[in-house]
Amino acid sequence: MGYTETNSWHLDAKDVPTLSIGDKIYIYVQAFNIKGTGLTDVDKARDLHDNRVGSDWGVAIILTKS
Repeated sequence: MGYTETNSWHLDAKDVPTLSIGDKIYIYVQAFNIKGTGLTDVDKARDLHDNRVGSDWGVAIILTKS
């Protein structure tokens, strides 16, 4: 789970699990018009998601290990 208060976000290499050829990572986006609360970005994202104050989830972006 990631969180940003800007219009961009990146996935750090350290956060990508070890993948085998053909494995997929699904990335979904949800937008909010308020900031989340919590100590970490994951806490903030969880707060917004759990309180259902955001948009519907976007269509998945699928990354496949080749």
